[in-house]
Amino acid sequence: MSRKYRNGKLNMWSSVYDTSLSREQLIAKVPDGIHKDQWSLFVDYHLRAEYQELCQKNTEIRKKQIIPHTGDSKLLSRKQNEMSLAFWKANASSIINEDS
Repeated sequence: MSRKYRNGKLNMWSSVYDTSLSREQLIAKVPDGIHKDQWSLFVDYHLRAEYQELCQKNTEIRKKQIIPHTGDSKLLSRKQNEMSLAFWKANASSIINEDS
């Protein structure tokens, strides 16, 4: 599944979903450009107990993750930030000792 498609679905659901609304009220809030029958299937899928359990499980797993997932190469800005932090950590003790 492409990243753009997945994020689009998530943004669409996040903009419409409200915990205080019933299933019928959610189905009535059909976004523009989507057929009502497709929207009702989409809402039913997101309200299923299995889907809710999977979301909760994924949330708990993401909380335990300490190393960021990087499938691609690092962004240049992130690499520069890491290099500058390493530089300052390496030189911090010498700067403090010279001032003493």
